[in-house]
Amino acid sequence: MTMSYTEQGITILAAVARDGGVLLRLGNANADKVLQCYVNGVLATWQPAPAVVWACELAGVTGADEVFVLAVDAADAATSFYDLAAPAAVSRRLRVRLMRKIAPYRPGDRWRIYRGDAGAPAATRLATEIPLRAGAHAAVGFGHQFGAGGFGWDGAAAVGFGGNFGLGEFGFDAEQAGWQSDALPPGGYPLRVVTVDAAGNESPAAAATVMIASPPRPASSLSPTQYDPTTDTLTFTFTPSKDVN
Repeated sequence: MTMSYTEQGITILAAVARDGGVLLRLGNANADKVLQCYVNGVLATWQPAPAVVWACELAGVTGADEVFVLAVDAADAATSFYDLAAPAAVSRRLRVRLMRKIAPYRPGDRWRIYRGDAGAPAATRLATEIPLRAGAHAAVGFGHQFGAGGFGWDGAAAVGFGGNFGLGEFGFDAEQAGWQSDALPPGGYPLRVVTVDAAGNESPAAAATVMIASPPRPASSLSPTQYDPTTDTLTFTFTPSKDVN
């Protein structure tokens, strides 16, 4: 089966709670494709014909449900591509890992992570705020709880040496704070991280623009076409990915 889906050219124009569900107004810039809506991994409904705007009503959907939208060839409107497309969506996230170090942070100090929309000149929207002394402890690492499920000052809580050893962290400041965005469309996203003390003073910012790109769709329709017994060689043909030249 040739891959016929894309997440590009889709815009959420509006989302309104209605009658115990949600009404989505979706923009479709793909002239030859229809939109599909998935709820928690299940294909719920699809656009009857290609059009630039579609009102998609999803009954019983709440904020706890995952809604996923794809554009597909009209002939494949009733075919689910979730298992193929969703792993790519999971990889398209902004992630920040921050180390809670012993010094120089004090009780009340916090990290603030700001982000911007794709193509924005700066990160101006506060994404999260993380305390640097979570649980009132200063640090974790190897120490007295070696036999209690960890290996450190809060080893039993699966942090420090016990919880992050395989993640490249090793020692008294091994505990991490982190943040991850929702799945995002391709583009360049500005990020900015600052430290704030209890009085509200902000440190100089660490800033960067992170590029998110859609992974290429895989090749398809792999099938054997010829076998040469003299060289014990089997020849295959396949349909190349539309995203790889």
